[in-house]
Amino acid sequence: MKLSQTLVALSCVLLAACGGGSSGGGQVDPPDPTFDQGILGFINTISDSPAIGVGLISTSSGGSSASVLFGQAVLQARTVAGFDVRAGYTGTDGETVTIFERLDDNNIKLFRDDETIVWFSGNLANPVITVIENQEYGYGLEEDAVAQPEVQVFHGALSQGDLDIYLTETSADLAATAPTATLAHGEFSTVLQTSSSESARVVVTPAGDAATLLFDSGAFTVADNTRMQLIVSDYFGPGNAEITVRTVINRTQVALSNQIDTSTELLTTNLVADVSSVDVHVGEPAGNPLVAGVAFGATAQTDGLSTGSEVNLVVTADGVDTDETLNVTVGIEPGTYNFLFVGGLQTDADQAEARNTSGVVTAADLRPISTGVLVQVFNGSVAAGASDVYLLSAGETVSDNTATFSLATGGYNTNLVPVGDYELSVTDNGSSTVETGPVVQTFSAGNYYIITLADAPGGGGPYVANIVEQPLP
Repeated sequence: MKLSQTLVALSCVLLAACGGGSSGGGQVDPPDPTFDQGILGFINTISDSPAIGVGLISTSSGGSSASVLFGQAVLQARTVAGFDVRAGYTGTDGETVTIFERLDDNNIKLFRDDETIVWFSGNLANPVITVIENQEYGYGLEEDAVAQPEVQVFHGALSQGDLDIYLTETSADLAATAPTATLAHGEFSTVLQTSSSESARVVVTPAGDAATLLFDSGAFTVADNTRMQLIVSDYFGPGNAEITVRTVINRTQVALSNQIDTSTELLTTNLVADVSSVDVHVGEPAGNPLVAGVAFGATAQTDGLSTGSEVNLVVTADGVDTDETLNVTVGIEPGTYNFLFVGGLQTDADQAEARNTSGVVTAADLRPISTGVLVQVFNGSVAAGASDVYLLSAGETVSDNTATFSLATGGYNTNLVPVGDYELSVTDNGSSTVETGPVVQTFSAGNYYIITLADAPGGGGPYVANIVEQPLP
């Protein structure tokens, strides 16, 4: 799933590192357009993890960092070198917890025929780190050569026992088809050759039980000259499915739908203060909205949201198809929770020629995360303007702390916050004068939280800061 949350960035201390760059086996190969590069990648299937931050120090190009969300992978072509690597996350006390490091003489040495993947699996209490060494796909081939597609499979679904994973044709009889791989949790296959197809299909079943489908992608295309990773992980989206499969093709994430008991949901929060309610349409408004009559200050939830790289969502005043409040085009992945926040004023005396409405659509990762709870913040208030939002412990003041969130009107942000008791206070951006608050709230495990700033009904001040507690699905 694509997830909106603040990514963890870890910095590494520069240490002496051993160089790479010689041929992995010393052999002479045909010309290769990536002769000075290898592939270095990271996969995160730790079921209760925040984003895993990875810090790299290269002997050839200096420092860099990457963040790997749950269920996803970051694979990058890198100049051959030695890499000092540290990976970890921010714990509940705000300190960095390191779960993997390879430094100095033990650093990761990337040669020009290498694909090295570091895989994080298990859970945060017992993370399992696996370093996988493959040969780079297409190494030694002429630039215009045609190569068979290849696949590698990873079983990272902590909730599951042994699984059969099939990459086959849509027409195949699974009962008469050998699985591409049979894996226990934490196991991965070798790199396997497969065939190009315009009607390929990924299916996952319990091992030895071809009749029980846990995942079924439906048809998709597998092209020549591609290597893909099939990453099985636990599923936390809408519906009752237990697992999902993330596909990475030539280092690019590609979303697959699961045909087994999943949906895609939209949660709409209306903070447009001078209309009583709004409708949400997919595409051109035509009298049949996806969501109808969302009252000011309310949130409506519906499934059946269209998916794709360009989904057009249009918000109008309730029943007024010709009067657009918001028009946005966004990418929507299947099997995700998506939040639409819309705020401002439909009619603004200060902007007679252009209404002052704004909004955002974002996917949210609604799963239990051991290091904290998800907090989403949206500033839908014209009266508030640019604001600083503070989440303070008892006895703390805004003058002694940095704002937790800083948002212009229409601004959105999200972060993980440790469980505990907080006081919400809001100031003008850069000011230490509290404009609204404190609002006292306990942030508890098993929930997520939405903080909004909204004008008074009809528009204008005083604006209100509100916290809504929602149980995780």
